[in-house]
Amino acid sequence: MKDIVQLESELSSYLDKDEKLLWIGQPKQGFILKSTDLFLFPFLAIWVVVIIFFALSPHFMAVFELFTKIWLCLAVTMVISFLVARFWGDSYKRKKTVYALTDKRAIVKAGIFSQEISSYDLTSLTSISYTEKGNGSGTVTFGEPPATLWTMRGSNKTLFDNYKETPAYLYIMDARAVYTMLMEARKAMS
Repeated sequence: MKDIVQLESELSSYLDKDEKLLWIGQPKQGFILKSTDLFLFPFLAIWVVVIIFFALSPHFMAVFELFTKIWLCLAVTMVISFLVARFWGDSYKRKKTVYALTDKRAIVKAGIFSQEISSYDLTSLTSISYTEKGNGSGTVTFGEPPATLWTMRGSNKTLFDNYKETPAYLYIMDARAVYTMLMEARKAMS
């Protein structure tokens, strides 16, 4: 994790002259299990069982030798791709992500191959919420969460209507303190 001076220097060119930096931070670094992994791991486990079945089955290897070898290579590549994309890609993206809160806006600098700077004016945010774990870490969310199959019941929305993630400070330490600072800065602007 970068120190505060490095983080401030990364974002200083994006701040207005009259803007005051209230907080700066990064998401938790390293390996993180998410709730979506509850669906990913069983899916990958099924793939691994099928791969092992075909690899150890002499009947399939004898009759469909070329097809089976090609299929096994593709299946192993797919499982490895899922794991690399999910864990390494997520970890690398969080390593390059920087969050900042000023007296006027919330800033998120993120991206894997190129850095995207997103800025959210505090007065225009419709909804601000936070979730907190027992150790004080958590997530501060700006806006409504995207639709899921469960929240879309009775609406005319589809999953494709909300393809962009809800802006948030993900996996930050002391989420409640950041949420409180954000709400106080928003109140001061009113």
